[in-house]
Amino acid sequence: MDTPDDSYDEIMAQAGNDGKFQRRYNLLFNFGAICFASMSYMSIILALNKPPHNCFVPGMEQYNITDANLWKNLTLPRETDNRGQLGYSKCQMYNITEQHLQRHYSEWSFASSDIIDCAYGYEYDRTYYDRTPITEYDWICDKGFRETNIFIYNRLGELFGTVIFGHLGDTLGRRPVFYLSILIITVGRLVSMFTAAYYVVFCIAAVVGSLTAHSIFQAPLIIAMEISKSERRGHISMMQCIGWTTGLCILPMVFWATKDWFWALLIVTMPIVLFMFIPRTVCSVTYFTLVLLSSRMDGNPFLNFMYQGLIEVPAAFAGQRAADRFGRRATNAMALCCATAVCLVLVLIVRDPANEMAATVLTTFVKFCISITFFGVNLQSIEIYPTCLRQTGMAVGTIAATIFGIVGPYVVHLGTEYDVRYPFLVMGLSSAVGILAALFLPETLHQSLPNTIEEAQKFGKNQRFWSLPKAPQVTREADSNTDKRHDGSDAKPEESIRLTVPVEAEEAVGRK
Repeated sequence: MDTPDDSYDEIMAQAGNDGKFQRRYNLLFNFGAICFASMSYMSIILALNKPPHNCFVPGMEQYNITDANLWKNLTLPRETDNRGQLGYSKCQMYNITEQHLQRHYSEWSFASSDIIDCAYGYEYDRTYYDRTPITEYDWICDKGFRETNIFIYNRLGELFGTVIFGHLGDTLGRRPVFYLSILIITVGRLVSMFTAAYYVVFCIAAVVGSLTAHSIFQAPLIIAMEISKSERRGHISMMQCIGWTTGLCILPMVFWATKDWFWALLIVTMPIVLFMFIPRTVCSVTYFTLVLLSSRMDGNPFLNFMYQGLIEVPAAFAGQRAADRFGRRATNAMALCCATAVCLVLVLIVRDPANEMAATVLTTFVKFCISITFFGVNLQSIEIYPTCLRQTGMAVGTIAATIFGIVGPYVVHLGTEYDVRYPFLVMGLSSAVGILAALFLPETLHQSLPNTIEEAQKFGKNQRFWSLPKAPQVTREADSNTDKRHDGSDAKPEESIRLTVPVEAEEAVGRK
């Protein structure tokens, strides 16, 4: 006996589930809106980038010294950095007294007891940033955890927001939740722009801006999946990935052009408002850690960030091709396997400055693998959950991913402050665990979306573990018949118009 949801799907197929409306909706909301949403969501990472710095020590003019490195050599102690290289201290200086100033600087000598914390403020490398909250309010050294804590608060905001708005998506509706998500993320980012001087308020604004970080992506994607034919699911998910990646590539260029966090945030945040007026675990840890690392690696932080974003374009295409040919499960497992192997290689080579280019290339490849996995996981999670709990189910998965993703900023902090190998070791181990998790999920390729909880409980029970999915013959014949109906070659005009709609189906359509 057909269920109301089955009847709804049949009516959608007859009415047209692959027409101009679906294509326009997908282009507008799953590409355009997501492009701007990704910029607004990720902007906080570049806004809180920590440029190279050291203590400001006055007196260069008194001795007519024009060489900054010579002055640093005289006034700053040496210490070992996170790559094991000897360099100038970032947070300490020599205590220059009146006795030193009365002698020529060539006669100066200091003992370890003369080392003190920065007494006159800090000097920042202004190559890429003229102004950030960190340079304006000195969130470094003894305040260095402020930046890391903000990223943690962001993840906590995502966690609680996903619980709330994931449930609202299935009860209140996808569209209201989408518009509410736009409003909340915009308000959060705008308030944070004016409150950097008040750390607690800035943190609260950052949390508010992250509450709808996942629902703003989930709602339009689920709507598109439910109003389109099953064969278009991979394409729809890929379109959102391309929109996300496009935003990630534009974002660093905006920061590079302005060099000012305030104006950059304003530029990337406001466009998403226009769309209000138009009628996962292992992946999360690795992906978020890679994004944070990209702007903190040696070299141009904006180009590093863009490379990490740009690689998601081929990853989306590769993920779609692999997921539609080899299945979601095999694609996820193979991508995680490659990421694990490359992370282990990075652990061995990343400390050597001579391998900087190789490390950048391999890090980008890890991002490529994780982006493929993100594509497969997002697509698979939509297809596993029943219609009545689809956004709630996705929210639960996102909650689990966000919980583990909370450790990402601390992993990056370990790499930047202690040993650059630590983040890659953590990512490699987490990816290895992810391989096992991916292998035991049911395959969803060529499977009908479950409509009820009972169907979801039975989903995948009869699947073989050591096999790749094949398109059933019935599906291919149905596609052929559907094409003929759309051409009008084998259907009479009356037959294509007259439909018998059960009462249950009418009620189902009303609920949709």
